[in-house]
Amino acid sequence: MVSALAGRCQTKCNFLSIEDSSTVCAVAERQTVAGRNPAAAVMLETGMDLPGHFLALIQQAQMREQRGEFDAAVALYEQASAVNPGHALPFTRRGILRLRQHLGNPGQPRRIDPARPAVMMLNLGYNGRFGNQLLQYGLLRLYAERLGAQVLTPDWIGRDLFALNDGLPVAAYAGRTIDEATLLGVLAGRAESGATNVNATGYFCGSTVDWSAGRAKFQRWFEPVPKVRIVADACWRKLKKMGRTVVAIHVRRGDFSGGRFWPTPAEWYLAWLKQIWTGLPTPMLYLATDDPKVATEFADYPLVMANDLSAPLPGAEFFIDHWILRHADVLGTSNSTFSGTAALLNTRMAHCWRPDRTVAGLRPFDPWVEPVLLE
Repeated sequence: MVSALAGRCQTKCNFLSIEDSSTVCAVAERQTVAGRNPAAAVMLETGMDLPGHFLALIQQAQMREQRGEFDAAVALYEQASAVNPGHALPFTRRGILRLRQHLGNPGQPRRIDPARPAVMMLNLGYNGRFGNQLLQYGLLRLYAERLGAQVLTPDWIGRDLFALNDGLPVAAYAGRTIDEATLLGVLAGRAESGATNVNATGYFCGSTVDWSAGRAKFQRWFEPVPKVRIVADACWRKLKKMGRTVVAIHVRRGDFSGGRFWPTPAEWYLAWLKQIWTGLPTPMLYLATDDPKVATEFADYPLVMANDLSAPLPGAEFFIDHWILRHADVLGTSNSTFSGTAALLNTRMAHCWRPDRTVAGLRPFDPWVEPVLLE
């Protein structure tokens, strides 16, 4: 895991231009591979400036995890996320550890049937955050079912939230890879047959048309485990008592800064709300956001946020936001897989709108016939 991470970090983190720090990380990794964890730990703890070095923080957290020092591992993963907010690995591991402290361990991974073919995704949980992970798992499973194959996944948060306890990856398949285009070609019927005993890769943020035939299955697979469902349903009932029509918007900030990951101006949501509000029966506004400060922009509306409904779910503090988005009567997304997957999972909304830079505002859309993300 760390070797693959080091390669990805070369393009993601400026600190890797610091040759001495990178050398320390590489030597520490070799010590770990050789089974000399104490030596690696000392090297990382004393040889470099941990607060500013993402890879060192990850290596340290993994060592603490292996030793069962989960609180210390969580703290290190949180430091790593602060250094590189968009990276999925610390987000995933921190979430899993906190959830298991709160909910207990999930069920055992399903046993692999050696007589059946399999498809796996080694990077699930480490190559994109929650919304990406739902897309990745969903497409992997649709592909596997098309070919009558088993699904194999690493440890990821879907085991805890949705009891998706598939078998664990097999090292022998790691070298045989199929990409996103190949997988989608099979689902869309452009390819006559697909490969099995392979490792699938991809983000799956393009058009959903290729796999919309799997809509019902995709929506069924992500039902939460009972302990999570009880909390989520209680929040939804509390919210519905506040208004007849739940208008939910997702305002993504945090790790969104530009390029394909562009933040939607609050003014676009406000213009849209002004347009639709008076025509809705007893509307109330739910704000899902990673930046609570934006709430002041919507002070003219009866506003509710996740903390008004329940204490956050440890490790999955984002989950109530996602649950409300996927049940809202009227939904305004951001250009994010988080609200994009909520729209795909929402079976009850009357209207769905998305931000679009070509119109400099929000426009109506059907999430099952458009790309998950726009450029």
